[in-house]
Amino acid sequence: MISPLVSICIPVYNAAKYIEETINCFLLQSYQNIEILVQDDYSNDGTWELMNSLFHNITKVKLYRNEKNLGIGPNWNNVYDHARGEYVVIANADDLHKPSFIEKGVQKLSDSKIDFVSFKYKVLFEKTGILEYTSQNEFLKSGYVENSFEKIVFTNPFHIVFTMFRKNKLDEIKLNGKLFLDTQVCDAELMLRYGEKSTLYYCDEVIGYYRIHETNNSSIPLGEKKSYYFVVLPIWHTRLIKAFGFKFRKGLLVGLVRYCKSMIKGSSPWDFKLFFTMVRSIMA
Repeated sequence: MISPLVSICIPVYNAAKYIEETINCFLLQSYQNIEILVQDDYSNDGTWELMNSLFHNITKVKLYRNEKNLGIGPNWNNVYDHARGEYVVIANADDLHKPSFIEKGVQKLSDSKIDFVSFKYKVLFEKTGILEYTSQNEFLKSGYVENSFEKIVFTNPFHIVFTMFRKNKLDEIKLNGKLFLDTQVCDAELMLRYGEKSTLYYCDEVIGYYRIHETNNSSIPLGEKKSYYFVVLPIWHTRLIKAFGFKFRKGLLVGLVRYCKSMIKGSSPWDFKLFFTMVRSIMA
């Protein structure tokens, strides 16, 4: 029996501190039929030079570099375009995966009814070394996920980094020939698009660790909120209102209240354009 090829796609930008450990996590996988594709978005911290010095002679690792910095979405599209595998993993350049991740994902996807499989993970806080579950995934149990699209919309306990996809299904949901939008939360938007019409299986075994550190893209002030409200929500708003009605508007209202509180406390900068966009999204 031929083992299916798994493409591990790693977009990277200025991750010299982490990239060696991340790539080695995949080189140490118990499942061997893999390709590790790394796309450098014109890093300026020595990431490209480090990767070449460490991995240029390893056949499973293929290194690519953009001629200029393109940003999150375009860089993720570039690395995905190199993928040849039947299954695909889209990994961050700074997270950690256990050696059994790929093997267990392939085992689950041997069930033709499953379109994607997602695993439990823990959050690793770099400053303290503390490991924690997220509030969304701590008590979620293994099995086929009922109402998976609704769960992705409202709580999203499934992280793209700890998920394995069927490549043919990913290709089916491209927008204008591209898999990812050109925006910061393109990973979360992809989970919406893939999850809307796909069958998800969840495994409650901790398979990896999502690092939290000062250079995470999620640490950009208001970056994720602006990405969601200015780019993702205009595309999805009508469909989500139609599917979930008042429940979805209530979720938007909760987000607005939290943002107002964070502005008052000084933990988020004042941004009235974002504020009124959030209000309009509730009223629309």
